[in-house]
Amino acid sequence: MRMAKSGFLGFLAGFFLALVLYQWVWLEMRVNVGRLIPVCMLLFVLLGFRRNLSLGFSLLLLIEGALTLTLMVVYGFDVTAFLIVPAALIREGFSCQALSLEQMNVILIITLLAGNTFWVAFPPPRSS
Repeated sequence: MRMAKSGFLGFLAGFFLALVLYQWVWLEMRVNVGRLIPVCMLLFVLLGFRRNLSLGFSLLLLIEGALTLTLMVVYGFDVTAFLIVPAALIREGFSCQALSLEQMNVILIITLLAGNTFWVAFPPPRSS
């Protein structure tokens, strides 16, 4: 349970960093910033071995809200940017060029729904 939650937090953190750094054209032309997603996932899982990264569901929703707000601020309210940029970042980060952007969007939605459902189903233990 702990490793799955750590991996999901790493996915969110890597996705946030990749979205922000995607705007830096100089860096994007030289480095695949989508690679930050699996790297952050790995780092968070390794960190999860050492300590419990338990957050409440409200804090998780706050993190996801910040991610959405970043998307809106950086790309405006352009629906096509919402459909293309996240899917392209994840597809590049995990080297899944065989999948279309529509398929990556479906995978992203399933991942977010499953991660949130997992977070609600297995809440962090209460400390007394």
